[in-house]
Amino acid sequence: MLRIPMIASLALGLAWGGLACASPGAREQQTLLEEMEAEARQAAAEAQIDRVEAESGKVEAQAALAERYATGRGVKMDLEQAAQWYRRAAEQGDAESQYRLALLYDYGAGVSADPTQALAWLRRAAEQGHVKAQRQMGAMYDYGFGVPPDHAEAVRWYRPAAERGDAQAQAALAALYSGKEGVPVDHAEAAKWYRRAAEQGGARDQYNFAVSYDMGLGLPKDPAKAARWYRKAAEQGLADAQYSLGQMYAEGRGVRKDPVAAYMWLSLSAGAGSDRAHWALVALEYQLTANQIDLAEAMAIEWLAARASEEAQDEEGSPAADPRRQGSPVP
Repeated sequence: MLRIPMIASLALGLAWGGLACASPGAREQQTLLEEMEAEARQAAAEAQIDRVEAESGKVEAQAALAERYATGRGVKMDLEQAAQWYRRAAEQGDAESQYRLALLYDYGAGVSADPTQALAWLRRAAEQGHVKAQRQMGAMYDYGFGVPPDHAEAVRWYRPAAERGDAQAQAALAALYSGKEGVPVDHAEAAKWYRRAAEQGGARDQYNFAVSYDMGLGLPKDPAKAARWYRKAAEQGLADAQYSLGQMYAEGRGVRKDPVAAYMWLSLSAGAGSDRAHWALVALEYQLTANQIDLAEAMAIEWLAARASEEAQDEEGSPAADPRRQGSPVP
């Protein structure tokens, strides 16, 4: 006779326990919503201040209001309004607004697409030293976007952006010096800019710099340094670098010869779609035992798992993970 009340009591206790466990989460959610609402009210109030100051002609407020309309922060998103306010700030000489207005004309967002207007505003921003505008001007002349291709002119625009630390401009400048029409080949200059871009962490830039050491282009040939830079890019998942590092392990060039490590890196590269890595694996299989291949494949799986875990942690810590904003053990 006591079993029913005891079970009921237990169920009630579990229910209360569940509510107790759930309530902190509910409170956190409520707190988060309240914070979001407070932020929205604050943004709307700041937008009103920006509007008053923008209408009075204050260029900083005009640029800020344009950005609000472009992103929907404190106001309803409206790209036409964004373009109008960017223009007013741009006409007063604000370089960032000139750059943003150029992008709107380029994409036809908030205004009718107009390559001539895009180029004109981009040039005005670039002439004031706006780094992204300088890099974009370089790219337009490099690839003939809206202007006739002119690699010498591309160098002229890429260089100031590269000197101010823009990694994309540095890499583009290095590529031009590596051999493009209208630019004298200068491997030493190319290696200098590849180094500066690589030091900022881009996998492709690290790979290109490794090639400079590997091939002796503009630098003394140094397989050990090439291997170190290939590794940096390979660890970021760049298939070309994984292939090159795998080949260095297979040949014992710049690193201790290690067929198992070679197979691991080549299998990762092949898995990322590299045909040459696939054929290198076929050749390498004849040098390995079944146990060695199993070990190499296990190491590759371990590397992939570690990388996936790191990427998941990065996503959790990124601003995108906030609802208010909508080393691996291998040789």
